Amino acid sequence: DNDAQQLARIAVRAAAYASAALPLQPLDDEHMYRKAADRIGAGAIRAAKAILTSQVRTPLSEATAERVDALVAVPVPDYEEADLQAECALAMQEAATAPPPRYKAIKRRVRGLRTHAAPGPSSWRNGLIQDVASTDAGIAALTSWATMWRRGRVLDATVALWTAATVSPVDSGWLANESDIAGQPLRKLRPIACAEVLIKLVETLFIDEQAAEMLQAFEPHQVGCGTPDGAPLIVYTARTWAAQLRTKNRPTAADYEECIAGIDLENAYGRAYRSACIRGCRKRLPRVAALAATEWRLGATTV
Repeated sequence: DNDAQQLARIAVRAAAYASAALPLQPLDDEHMYRKAADRIGAGAIRAAKAILTSQVRTPLSEATAERVDALVAVPVPDYEEADLQAECALAMQEAATAPPPRYKAIKRRVRGLRTHAAPGPSSWRNGLIQDVASTDAGIAALTSWATMWRRGRVLDATVALWTAATVSPVDSGWLANESDIAGQPLRKLRPIACAEVLIKLVETLFIDEQAAEMLQAFEPHQVGCGTPDGAPLIVYTARTWAAQLRTKNRPTAADYEECIAGIDLENAYGRAYRSACIRGCRKRLPRVAALAATEWRLGATTV
């Protein structure tokens, strides 16, 4: 009956919220439970069971933790620390004059936050930010919080605390020709880092303000960073390139070697130095570089 269906929906959602707060849980748990709750609400018990049992679960073991560490915790050369501090100092030269975010911009962004987004180590969720914003002087508090980070006026201990992340292993299928010490086939892990929602709010507000400048910096090289109709443009470009190649009776080796698209064959963790990223931002997006310098100046992230 309707009461039983409602109780089942509440129970499944409660389980989703409880599991989302646990460390090292797959990030799609809540979405999966919500789908199952919808099926139960519609009386499709068998479909709900299929959703809950069809997901491959990564074992939360020490072996899994070691594999994740090998992917996300990589060493850096000794000179990187000096380079990073030099770039941070240059990026912060004009950070003291960074304007605070606008009142309406914060209200609009907070209102559109996804309440089901996975939390970081503190278990803070977007719903808590919305609760803060609804209190007296709540928007003013969030404005001050964002301005502190823009201007670099946060202590090292605060940076270490709020830039910490939770890394969750997500199962991505079987690995070809790889096995563990016991000879059992290994499955591919895709580490997903989940940052604190308060930091993501600061970054999102800044990106909203810098959207036009970011597009000018990125669009000559890529069209996936907010470019209107970016995906159709990529398809059109690929088809045009292929059509031009087919019109040539004798394509040269150089024609075949041209590359217009990149393929993400491996995870990007540990593939770029922070100093190089800040240096690039200083040249194209100086205000973004200042925020990155504030978050990255310690040279490491607590995971």
